[in-house]
Amino acid sequence: MYAESSTWQIILRSRSARDTEAIGERLAEVLQAGDVVALHGPLGVGKTCMARGIVRGLGFAGYVTSPSFTMVNEYQGRLKIYHVDLYRVRDVRELEGLGFTELMWPEDAVTLVEWPERAQEMLPPQALTVRLDWVEGASQDRWIIIGGHGADQREVLRRRLKEICWCSPLTPPDPT
Repeated sequence: MYAESSTWQIILRSRSARDTEAIGERLAEVLQAGDVVALHGPLGVGKTCMARGIVRGLGFAGYVTSPSFTMVNEYQGRLKIYHVDLYRVRDVRELEGLGFTELMWPEDAVTLVEWPERAQEMLPPQALTVRLDWVEGASQDRWIIIGGHGADQREVLRRRLKEICWCSPLTPPDPT
């Protein structure tokens, strides 16, 4: 399940939007100021559900929405949180002059990025990745593949996710 190097993955199966949010809440427990989380996946798979869970896990109790039209929502929990949605970005040059670079290298905040592939070259190399995808043949189930760098982060996250009984390591989806 884990690579032998400092790069790692944790593979989970979510059975509902609520499960996805709960995984996000657990993931938030290991996030620190300066972290960037890249949320990958097809339209409607649950990237905003995951972001909502992370934002709640970071202590924000209000309503969390997708920033599809505003591009960035800001929340305050135990840390400042920037929730960025790049779905409408067609060219990375659109982000120049908008302060996007500062959001990708936050000193005092956590940044969550939906559709990060639209600005991949601007993401920090240490960004945590969360890939969501549909489980074939299961209408509500999703694969959630969390990847990062560093054994300490992996072990803390693995312990946190293990506390949720339905979050056990699973066979990864076939990439073909």
